[in-house]
Amino acid sequence: MLKLAIDIGGTFTDVVAETSAGLSSIKVLTSPGSPETAAISGISELLNRLSVGFDEIDSVVHGTTLATNALIERRGAKTALITTAGFRDVLEMRNEKRFDQYELNIQMPEPLIARPLRIGIEERTLADGSILKQPNDKQIDSVCELLKQQEIEAVAIGFLHSYRNDKNEQYVASRIHEALGDRVTICQSAEVSGEIREFERFSTVCANAYVRPLMTHYLGRLESELEQRGFRGSFLIMLSDGALTTTEQAKRFPIRLVEGGPAGGVALAAFVAREIQSPKVLSLDIGGTTAKICFIENGKPQTSRRFEIARSWRDTRGSGLPVNVPTVELVEIGAGGGSIASVDSLGRLRTGPQSASSEPGPASYNRGGADPTVTDAHVVVGGIAAEGFAEGKIEIVPQCAIDALAEKIQSKADFDSVADAAAGVIELANETMANAARVHGIELGLDVSSFDLLVSGGGGGLHAARIAEKLGISRIIVPAHAGVGSAVGFLRSPIAFETAISVIETIESIDYESLDKRLHKALEYVRDVVLTAVEPDSLETRIVAELRYKGQGLELGIALTHETHLKTAILESEEKFKHQYQLVTGFTLNNVDVELVSLSVKASEKEKIANPRNYESNSELVKPIVSESELERLASRDVYVQQRKGFQKTPVSPRAQLGSSLYPGPLIISEAQTTTVVPVAWTAHQSEHGHIIVESKKADNALNLASARKLDFISKNVLWNRLVSVCEEQANALMRAAFGAIVREAGDLSAGVFNVRGEMLAQAVTGTPGHVNTMAASVNAMLDIIPAATLVSGDVLVTNDPWLGAGHVFDFVVVTPVFIDSEIVAYFASTSHVVDVGGLGWSAEGRSVYEEGVTIPVMHLRKGAVINEDLLGIVVTNSRVPHEARGDILSLLSCNDTAAFRLIELMREYGLADLNDLSEFIFTRSAQGTQAGLQNAPNGVYHSEMIMDGYDSPIKLCARMVISDERIDVDLSGSSAAIDRGINCPLNYTAAYAAFGIRALLTPQVPNNQASLLAIRVSAPPGLIVSAERPAPVSARHVIGQALPDLMFGCLEQALPGHVLAESAGALWTLSLSGAGKKAFTSLNVVLGGMGARPETDGLSTTAFPSGVGAVPVESAEVAAPLIYHAKEFIADSGGAGKYRGGLSQRLEVGSNTGEDLTLSAAAFERLTDGPAGRQGGLAGAAGQVFLSNGTRIKNKGIHRIPAGETLVLQTPGGGGFGDPAHRDRSAVERDLAHGLISTEAAMHTYHLDDSINEE
Repeated sequence: MLKLAIDIGGTFTDVVAETSAGLSSIKVLTSPGSPETAAISGISELLNRLSVGFDEIDSVVHGTTLATNALIERRGAKTALITTAGFRDVLEMRNEKRFDQYELNIQMPEPLIARPLRIGIEERTLADGSILKQPNDKQIDSVCELLKQQEIEAVAIGFLHSYRNDKNEQYVASRIHEALGDRVTICQSAEVSGEIREFERFSTVCANAYVRPLMTHYLGRLESELEQRGFRGSFLIMLSDGALTTTEQAKRFPIRLVEGGPAGGVALAAFVAREIQSPKVLSLDIGGTTAKICFIENGKPQTSRRFEIARSWRDTRGSGLPVNVPTVELVEIGAGGGSIASVDSLGRLRTGPQSASSEPGPASYNRGGADPTVTDAHVVVGGIAAEGFAEGKIEIVPQCAIDALAEKIQSKADFDSVADAAAGVIELANETMANAARVHGIELGLDVSSFDLLVSGGGGGLHAARIAEKLGISRIIVPAHAGVGSAVGFLRSPIAFETAISVIETIESIDYESLDKRLHKALEYVRDVVLTAVEPDSLETRIVAELRYKGQGLELGIALTHETHLKTAILESEEKFKHQYQLVTGFTLNNVDVELVSLSVKASEKEKIANPRNYESNSELVKPIVSESELERLASRDVYVQQRKGFQKTPVSPRAQLGSSLYPGPLIISEAQTTTVVPVAWTAHQSEHGHIIVESKKADNALNLASARKLDFISKNVLWNRLVSVCEEQANALMRAAFGAIVREAGDLSAGVFNVRGEMLAQAVTGTPGHVNTMAASVNAMLDIIPAATLVSGDVLVTNDPWLGAGHVFDFVVVTPVFIDSEIVAYFASTSHVVDVGGLGWSAEGRSVYEEGVTIPVMHLRKGAVINEDLLGIVVTNSRVPHEARGDILSLLSCNDTAAFRLIELMREYGLADLNDLSEFIFTRSAQGTQAGLQNAPNGVYHSEMIMDGYDSPIKLCARMVISDERIDVDLSGSSAAIDRGINCPLNYTAAYAAFGIRALLTPQVPNNQASLLAIRVSAPPGLIVSAERPAPVSARHVIGQALPDLMFGCLEQALPGHVLAESAGALWTLSLSGAGKKAFTSLNVVLGGMGARPETDGLSTTAFPSGVGAVPVESAEVAAPLIYHAKEFIADSGGAGKYRGGLSQRLEVGSNTGEDLTLSAAAFERLTDGPAGRQGGLAGAAGQVFLSNGTRIKNKGIHRIPAGETLVLQTPGGGGFGDPAHRDRSAVERDLAHGLISTEAAMHTYHLDDSINEE
């Protein structure tokens, strides 16, 4: 039996052969233009070594990054998208969030399919799967003509709610195939990714169509090359979920291949875990660009159906293309060998996510790379030897690494030597990877310290021991052939295929007869796919139910039993879900329906494991210990030890000479493709299967750095990063557990950590400025009322007082003190929007705060271990959705508890009794960075004024900004007085958004904390609309708050003319619709406008600025309420004209799908009178409009009735332009015209484009 595996990477192509004699491997350089050439070359060379021919190969398994690279490099097929009329811009609007709150110049990734090739047709399926409108044949014929004219190679079809019923997609696909035949590839979204949320599904089907012709041709060429050389065996392809499939399915769904390479490393880890019977394994695959993490339990890797590829902005989540297909649950971190090390403007050490890649590569490659990398750091400290690197294919020059680290790290930070700087780079990379594993484990409800660590890839063994120490892991496995682990993993993977069925029904309301039919159809489909390559008696199937509490976002997968009836199995899964939910969140929810979101259906080949054996554990078996004299006979090299600040001679043993005896650390184990570092207090031996087992001799593996030395520079950097990560974990836990879509989908929340003085140390990136910056003052305000001295372990405080919290009664602030040995060491605080607290709801109609909902003064939410049920009873009694309101408040408590537990772990790991030194370090660095940023604006006094629509009459906002050497003072005197409607702002909320505007422009790289906020002071006399006092109504305080950054920019434009973006829509238009028909409901969404043009680039279209929230997907909104959205698309000419155009606004049309009246209950729309102003000669963006489909205009504020049969139309404001439109680049004007973003009239008369251009 001869099996081959081929793993084509960016630099090398690995080929592994498996025979009865074992494994053999070879590395050859990848040929980017023709990847099959390198594959065939590698196979031929390896077969020559083995003295066999192509005709003797029984099977070839293959994984490739070709599809991934095509998406990253945008070299796929010319593709068109056919979608529901009115929704062609979904692909470009995305979820309307900004993935970086403070960076004003971010760019969203360009959609794979340009706007002219996104074609809407009249068709509609409703949320329940019923078809409202069938496609029109005449319109389809016109589309086919357009596809011919444009010479389209691939077509993606994505219709709303096709995951529930894909008949319309099928019909259009069949008609296109009839008209165009095989000249175009056709992909349907329901087949590629049959799950709810239109943007993610459309993104997935477009990506599949985009790479399908490329992958079909490539796999065909490779098959042909193999066959021409005599190969007659089976040819299988590695999928993202760690399974193999046939080339037929790979060609049909190439998007499923994008994580196939990394999945190979996970497959190897899972195989080894089963082989040695380790029940819990953490897989860590460290390559040249990234590190990949995956948890494996009982030999099964964690899986997911969502991931993101081709991130375009510093590896930031949200900056790539979302893809919803089965995949191993990988967390990918920019911490590979090629990750670039740097020192930022605050003097903080950074590693990644930028990479040196293979060309020019790390500095030590001596190929022109000037930036120091993690690989260079290993060269300097002695972890990597200069000789024999990458099997001798790359020459290492240590002096190049030394020079790069000296110039770009040591000289800019507090390091004693180049070696110390290199050790710091490695330590930070270790912390980045360990922290990612720690956070991901918590997300999955797993105790990371109970896992074994299995490492693969070229860098796995170099980092393993230190990462294990950080995670409290005591056993490491370095498998045989770890350097080509992915290719070996291909050989260990089963043949399998998976699909999903969207359900989204409460368990009580499911039509089980209908669902049973859908399930059997799905089972038949996946079985048929697998049976093409597997015998029937080797087949097994698995069904997983994705469950959640109705209205919540936290979905948990529960495997169904096959022996029982479907309904019985799902009812059993409900109980298992509730138990698992309690383990993850720490609380239970009673009287809340459980919802079946989807069923995942998978058929696979049964696992075949030869000779499974238990570990040969050092602690369980008496093994001979290698003597000192034997160690002395080994070769050695100098390795830097950071704790000792010096080099130490360390024995080096080739892996091939490592026997079953115990080798004590320190030790280096070398092999052709990787190196393993065994530190002091660890031992290593080789198991019977050929795996290196490295084990700790310490009972408690967490390293107490403080016992060895005082916190040094790198430790403080690491701890600062860890604090931010803990806060991000806190925010993610809150989003998952929240009921309101405004929190779960839009991210309307904040999370942060505070020192014992109540000063904010760090915040989560996720969240909104209004919440974060108000919360920065909330903790001390609450402690003034309930002093810290009265608190005991377990106590938790809460309030929704608008003047102490986040500005209105819907935002609850929860503060949790963290105790160690009966002493408070920190506080965690979180804020989010609770669904409903009584009163008028989220509306500007209240005449006082008393009408807006129940106010909870500062009090205990939990006293010791006892939750204050009396308090919850008050909120629940006043809420229209009592169970959801209770769940929202408990989710705040739970996320703080999660963060507190993580902080205690962190402090114990570093032996910290308090955070005082770390606080000083964070505040000092932040203050320095803030002062440096303020120096960019000249001292002086600057004024700005804006006129807002107001409620019944215009509102004036005035600002006087004084910039001095040390701070900025803003006085809002002269602004209009508070009114008797709920658009007033408490001063805390006003200050939050004013400070955000200043910081985003002057100090965007400085993290948000007490020190960075202290330099900005905002004041106003009491009683103004920006400084309203109790009992003024403040429910819709965002109306004014969202305009305050533009008010600040108006002042800063005078200080820094030509460097300030134009005015933005500032439009957080809340769409609160309700109905009182057969089934009462309330639906909450946000509708967003355009961002102002930036001094060097266009403004972002339909994005949340300055708030940072996102919109609820149309499909989610329609599932949650009996609504139908008729359109959601860009408005041409809405972005202000300029050298750089303002961001476009959107037109949204929505009505009832039951023929009943609707109530628009929270109208608080702004900028209907005047659009956002331009700067430096740029023109204003379009003003907003609100009206009914019959033409009736609707007042911008108030409560309005939408009569049955009518549609509400919202047109948000566009962003202002920047610079003279006549100076706009001609190609940009032509592109805007071709894409329908501007009209022919605007192109000719505003931009002065040549009159010969006709509108397309």
